[in-house]
Amino acid sequence: MTIKKIEPEGDFDNFGGRCLKVKTDKGTFYTPERRVTSTEFEYKQQLPVRGTIDNPVGEIVSDFRENELNQFLAGNGPFKNRKMRIESLADVMEYSNISFYPQFKKNVSLKSGDLFLFTELQLYTGVEMVSIPPFYHNTFEEYMKVLVDYCNGIRDSSSNRQEPIPYLDIGLPPSEFKKKADFIWSSCKEGNELVNAIGVIYRPISSNIINYYYLHSNRDRNILIHASGVERIHFIFLARCSFSAVTVFTVSLSPNPS
Repeated sequence: MTIKKIEPEGDFDNFGGRCLKVKTDKGTFYTPERRVTSTEFEYKQQLPVRGTIDNPVGEIVSDFRENELNQFLAGNGPFKNRKMRIESLADVMEYSNISFYPQFKKNVSLKSGDLFLFTELQLYTGVEMVSIPPFYHNTFEEYMKVLVDYCNGIRDSSSNRQEPIPYLDIGLPPSEFKKKADFIWSSCKEGNELVNAIGVIYRPISSNIINYYYLHSNRDRNILIHASGVERIHFIFLARCSFSAVTVFTVSLSPNPS
């Protein structure tokens, strides 16, 4: 899937959100839009009725517990098992634009080198929006270089058929969140887009309102914002920021899901 163009639908006002028209080579969809998760697609298959889930966007959520993350980073078997599981889910969700979200504990900090395995997992399975999880870095210059390298690598590896989606944690200190968001937005320039989408990891609104406010204040930017790990009751609030949001329903992609 390639995003061809993102443009606003309608006017902005001081309090409301925004609507975006997102044109892709698979069709057009509008935001705000709640993404359907892989768990919901699987539940649908178990119902004794015909029909499909008619939703243009979907997300495969892969839960990485601490021991599973260590195993994934150290062995071939966990990579192979998750790859097979994602491919199976992607087949079920084939009519949606599919993204992938690796879900970690809040205190997990990936090394920049660890991103290689996560991007390769997605490139191998054909996920259409390839997530770049938050990662540890010593300087902001290092952050910029690593992010640009992976975004370019994703586009080069997939011949521009897969979209990179770098993630930011809403729980970051406001100054750091603003600096990183500004850099990602600066990489989305018409005619030379390094990224067309940004992912944010949901955190409680009441304790992170400044970062949500910053996104809302910049809602005139033509970039798709996708929130992961969202509590269902907060989707309406996030819609004001024109997020494409998902709920906390997840599917375990561990080798032996319970």
